[in-house]
Amino acid sequence: MDAGPIAYVRFVNALYEGNFDDANTPWDAARYRMDVQAGTPAQSLFTGVESGEPGVKDFVPVTPGADLQFSLRKAGASATEPALATTGKVSLAEGERLTLLAVGGMASVGTSEVNAPKLLALKDDAFGAVPPDEVRVRHVTADQVIADFFPRLLKTDSGEELPEVTPFTADPEVKGRAIPATTGRLLVRGSIDAPEPSQSAEVGYTLPSGALVKGQGYYVLSSGDDRRAMNDAGASSLLLIPAGKGGAVRLKRDPLLYFFHALIDGGALKVSSQGAPIATGLGYGNDPAVGDVAAGTAGHALTFSLASGTTVLDAFQTGPLEAGRRYLVVVSGRSGQTGAEGPRAFIVPDTFAPDAQDARVRFINACSSSPAQGVGLGFFDVAGDNSSRGPTYTSVIPDVTYGAVGGSVEGEGFPAPMGTDATGSYAWYAIRGQEGGASTERSVKGTRITRPHLFVLMGDWTTGPKFRALNLRNNSWTALTPRGDEAFKP
Repeated sequence: MDAGPIAYVRFVNALYEGNFDDANTPWDAARYRMDVQAGTPAQSLFTGVESGEPGVKDFVPVTPGADLQFSLRKAGASATEPALATTGKVSLAEGERLTLLAVGGMASVGTSEVNAPKLLALKDDAFGAVPPDEVRVRHVTADQVIADFFPRLLKTDSGEELPEVTPFTADPEVKGRAIPATTGRLLVRGSIDAPEPSQSAEVGYTLPSGALVKGQGYYVLSSGDDRRAMNDAGASSLLLIPAGKGGAVRLKRDPLLYFFHALIDGGALKVSSQGAPIATGLGYGNDPAVGDVAAGTAGHALTFSLASGTTVLDAFQTGPLEAGRRYLVVVSGRSGQTGAEGPRAFIVPDTFAPDAQDARVRFINACSSSPAQGVGLGFFDVAGDNSSRGPTYTSVIPDVTYGAVGGSVEGEGFPAPMGTDATGSYAWYAIRGQEGGASTERSVKGTRITRPHLFVLMGDWTTGPKFRALNLRNNSWTALTPRGDEAFKP
């Protein structure tokens, strides 16, 4: 039996949170599951499609026509309910292929905001016949690269800059733009403000070998929120979607390196790789400076130097760096020294689960003069007057030697009790180490943590070490300091 003429439609769900005030709202996959219907009465084409990794669905057949219209609704919603977004009227001839893309922020549903959900309808056949020695790309901007949603552009690692594209639209050049098939890295840049939190002002994506095929056109869809600190479906990503063919490659953002200066007697530092600056203005104990580099198994060799150009530490090897991951790079020791207390660096990946939102820690010993047996992290209780240290020490992470990281990869719970004094609420942070052959504890007041943190011990053990606790649930990994930046005391 003749089935009649057929055209084809596929669906890509690139919706994200889109919250102007809080980029780190916990990800709830159910919030982004979508259905797509065609026509009136509504014909179901796609059901329960999540955003992120499973968000690209293959082509399905539809009956061609001159006035086709498609609608986007939350999964399970009745076809009589108002749609989140609809396309204009689309004409599809027999054999034509159409790509539907859901873009925008769920936090802006029902508003007139620029990032309110939209359903874009793009004809794959518009690419035409791509010359056999070319690769063509059509940039679709579905991302929050900058807070005010200025246009953004796509760049290649060989220097090509494609024209700017209005946010939450597709490049008006329907045939796409030619880029080298050898392109190994694509970069998205806002036209005015810098993406967060990158030194380069670009969001980079390293392409796997063979990702681009000569003679093929691709939608390059940039999505997610560059302010997001968690490695989940709402983080910055790039989709390579071959025109007219099924399948897609979702690329996570290149790794971010958070450089923390714990080098005693060292001035402001800068970090470079192969002569190119990655991060600058590292101040002792300050919030980390953030740089981005290409992902890869070979990693990168980094040089730490003073503003004067004097090298402090050369050829530090990062080891393999994964896309979508964030790493703390600690430079520690004592400037001008050699041997055990000479300058050194070590790297710590963020291994907390993306959905972890509670008070938990990993402990990094960056105090080069700390006891050889290691230092433990814990807390004291609060005395009855609510402002003095109580008598009970609770160990959380024991015996971490210099340059090592303590605690499970997903962190250890840190339920330090809260006290209150004239300056506000606080907790008693404590460390335990060997002194004079006996184990002793030191403590200091600090604001109580409520989110996952990397806890860094720094400074000189004899005169009094200090700490910084880096909040991994904000994009800058802001450092919490001891009360009044005081040292640990017995």
